[in-house]
Amino acid sequence: MWSVGAILFELLHGYPPFRGNNNVQVLRNIKSSTALPFSRLILQQMHPDCIDVCSRLLSINPVTRLSFDEFYKHKFLRL
Repeated sequence: MWSVGAILFELLHGYPPFRGNNNVQVLRNIKSSTALPFSRLILQQMHPDCIDVCSRLLSINPVTRLSFDEFYKHKFLRL
C-alpha cells in the first residue's frame, strides 16, 4: 500500500514524497521524516479525505498504514 501512496503523492505534486541522490539517502529521508512534504499551494486545493488517505498510505509505521481493505473502504474513493 506504500507504493499506492507514493504514486498518489507524485501524481498530486509532480515529484516523489521522498528524494535523495541514491537509494540509501532516500531510505534515510523516509526514516527521519516526521511529516509528508505536502506543498502548501497544493495542500490548500486538496480535499481533506485525499490528504488523509495519502498520509495514512505513507505512514512509516506499517501497523498504522492503511491495509488494502481500509484503503478500499476509505471515503476518498467514494468522492
